[in-house]
Amino acid sequence: MTMAAAYHFAKGMIKPLAALAVVAMAVGLSYLQKLGLEREMVYSIFRAFLQLSVIGFVLQFIFNRQSIAWIFLAYIFMICIAGYTAGQRAKHVPNGKYIAGASILAGTSVTMLMLVLLHVFPFTPRYIIPVAGMMIGNSMTVTGVTMKRLRDDIKSQINQVETALALGATPDQAITQQVKRALVIGLSPVLDNAKTVGLITLPGAMTGLIMGGASPLEAIQLQIVVMNMLVGAATVSSITSTYLTCPGPLQGQLTDTSSNLVGGRPRSRSPWTESDPVSQCLGWRTVGSKRQQLGWASVFIPTPLLGTLGTGSTPTPCSVRRVNKSQERYGGDHSG
Repeated sequence: MTMAAAYHFAKGMIKPLAALAVVAMAVGLSYLQKLGLEREMVYSIFRAFLQLSVIGFVLQFIFNRQSIAWIFLAYIFMICIAGYTAGQRAKHVPNGKYIAGASILAGTSVTMLMLVLLHVFPFTPRYIIPVAGMMIGNSMTVTGVTMKRLRDDIKSQINQVETALALGATPDQAITQQVKRALVIGLSPVLDNAKTVGLITLPGAMTGLIMGGASPLEAIQLQIVVMNMLVGAATVSSITSTYLTCPGPLQGQLTDTSSNLVGGRPRSRSPWTESDPVSQCLGWRTVGSKRQQLGWASVFIPTPLLGTLGTGSTPTPCSVRRVNKSQERYGGDHSG
């Protein structure tokens, strides 16, 4: 960097340093309220200042080289950092950092490829790196929330999951509702932001263009593209994270649980067959395919069995009252 460039950079930092006054106000308020966040605030601002300064010089170097190799290096570096950060949020998910990184890579690469093929952005460092950064940052947040929510829901609703497994559902079927709920919660902030953009806040890309002297009409065109790509990348990343999370250790645990609930062997038959061991033990009243037509709402599970599901123990005739053949055939009273 030449002396002229260094002088220009130092002169330009006067305004950012002046803006530290609002940080000092925040630190003072934290001290008065005894929040204990003063040191963390100062550290966060100092770290942000250092990181942005370094990345500014790095981007300047990459833009001057105009090399595709530098695009991929910068992209992979951002993916690694994002995967690590999202994995930290879902730290109880086995291999969470690798799953998060792979999910973010899938969502952002597919979205970026579509944008390049459609000639929305040229494949140059000046366009690809900033756009990829926005997508990766957004997908990182959504993926971390989705993975954490999925794991927490399965843990808190393990009785419901084990009940579904006992009735013959596959691990994928047993956690369908938990997966849907995790995806909805993870994607809701992105969708809410898209609904209110321009009404409540002016996003960063649009604001930067306007402050840089661009026409507001040109700025909104770019911002529409940005919102579209953020929704697409976040959706692909979050869905990918659920697929990568479930077939791994989580699904292995569910398969083991399913095996325990039916006497040590995985269940592959339909849960609606009368010859099923669990069906016989429960003494369901079935007439042909009536249970299959009614679905889950027709399932009657005696209370003693539910007490055994939370511990992963195998239902036995001791935990569920046996029903004699005449009651099972003629639909006698199964209560009590």
